[in-house]
Amino acid sequence: MLTGQFLKGRLRQDLAEEEMRALENAIDKVSEVGPRRVLVERGAWLERSFYVIEGTMLRYLDDRKGERQLVQVNISGEFVDLHGYAMKRLDHSIER
Repeated sequence: MLTGQFLKGRLRQDLAEEEMRALENAIDKVSEVGPRRVLVERGAWLERSFYVIEGTMLRYLDDRKGERQLVQVNISGEFVDLHGYAMKRLDHSIER
């Protein structure tokens, strides 16, 4: 049950069984991402959002000199690109 990880430590009322099922059904797939693997390239079309269950993810831009500029570090319990999901494209890349 992955929603247990998502709801862990959050202030909330107990969810009904139907609500828990709806949350579980919203999970498309679970992927294990190895280190230094790009999950989303800058400008790529997004069809889903990503949630960090364990570990960290980096949002970054590469400047004209090829140097990496960190935009954000995401940790367990955070959505990586929820704002980008609505926009359908990111102006940065995401990597583990």
